[in-house]
Amino acid sequence: MKTKSTPINQSKNSIVLLFISSLGLSYGLVRYFVYDKLGTAFLLIMSLFFVRAITSFFRNKYSK
Repeated sequence: MKTKSTPINQSKNSIVLLFISSLGLSYGLVRYFVYDKLGTAFLLIMSLFFVRAITSFFRNKYSK
């Protein structure tokens, strides 16, 4: 049985996950386009991580 604090913790975790993934994605994009350093594996991983964070955020937002 879930307690009342469980949805709050899930919401906080999804926001933190979204923030960290957006930082990583922006770092990967700047590194790739501005500094011309090929980090395509890092960029791919961070973009997939960002998509996962967005889906987690919206799943928690609309599951109520």
